[in-house]
Amino acid sequence: SLYVSSEGSYRYDFSGIDINTFGSIDGPDTLSVSGGLSVGVYNYKITDLVSTCVMENPVIIEDDAPFSLSANNLPDCDIGANLSLTVSGVALPSAVNIYISNLSYDTVYAENNLYVPLSITPELDSGFYYVTVEEIGDSGPCIQSDTVLITPLIAGINDCQTEIFAPNAFSPNGNSQNEKFFVYPNLFVDQFEIFIYTRWGEQIYYSNDKNFSWDGTYNGQIMGPATYAYVIKFSHIEKPDLGIQTQYGSISLIK
Repeated sequence: SLYVSSEGSYRYDFSGIDINTFGSIDGPDTLSVSGGLSVGVYNYKITDLVSTCVMENPVIIEDDAPFSLSANNLPDCDIGANLSLTVSGVALPSAVNIYISNLSYDTVYAENNLYVPLSITPELDSGFYYVTVEEIGDSGPCIQSDTVLITPLIAGINDCQTEIFAPNAFSPNGNSQNEKFFVYPNLFVDQFEIFIYTRWGEQIYYSNDKNFSWDGTYNGQIMGPATYAYVIKFSHIEKPDLGIQTQYGSISLIK
């Protein structure tokens, strides 16, 4: 549903992959669309019939899935990618299908059977897109969606991002959900190292593989519930003159 808070007469357009409907509404009032809509991204467009002003609002209908999708713009840094996708949650899918469509709901990019964490290199024109991730599994596909605005590179304003996304908790308790800690290095990461420490400064994990995964063990034993500090050191493919970058953070081990 969508609430129109102002007085006046309006036209509404509601569209998506399996619906395209319109009508009129006098505000203030609540507009509802029903009819067993499938999971996906839809769009409300409200037009003021007097001023002709238009307001648009994407609407995402999702499954009750134990994971979520975040789509973010990456500046075009001449390496063939301008979109970053992050799948996070308490139970990550092992493999997914990806679909990206434009405002006309035409699919402009698709890839099947990709392993999580994701790595794709779509070359998208500037504009607004709908991104959908479909879990591959025996119990039926869970679908999560997001929207993203792709913008061109503006030197000094939105230069290539160097920070590496990392979750803040994991749960190595044997229930097959969120069992390991790993990060989502963007496509610009070259050299990579991660160090994990206890609160007393003892190093309990090290890797120089940006696709590492830590199962919470040290010397063959699972560590106790606590918050552990990490240090990530990495270099940037497009900005080698920056040298080695250092990023600090923490990860909570939950049982």
